[in-house]
Amino acid sequence: MAERIKYLTLSESLLYDRDLKAAEKVLVGLVQAFSGKGGLRLSNRKLGKIIGMNATNVSRVVSRLQRQGWIIAKGRGCSRRLICAQSGAQDAGKMQGGGAADRPGKKNERKKIPTNAELESMRQKLGL
Repeated sequence: MAERIKYLTLSESLLYDRDLKAAEKVLVGLVQAFSGKGGLRLSNRKLGKIIGMNATNVSRVVSRLQRQGWIIAKGRGCSRRLICAQSGAQDAGKMQGGGAADRPGKKNERKKIPTNAELESMRQKLGL
């Protein structure tokens, strides 16, 4: 990652998603930041240094985010893998399909995306 990121912008659907942990939100934010530049190509070890996790946990997080439809990981192996944001995921929340959740016999992990009214209600409760 030759380019240093000064800040991340997180979409509302990502920020208010209660199913994601802070490190997962940061990882999705990183991926979204590099989506306009062809995607993010970093090893699990390097990603882990940025978000404060070990390489094994980064691998688990990438797999989970991929199953939930936040990201797409293309290629084999963590060193040559290209991670991209799902098309429209930044604005529309999690996309449907693509992961183990859609295979027969697996529970589908799709979650309800909050409406604008629900997001406004959450903002008011938080005093934002």
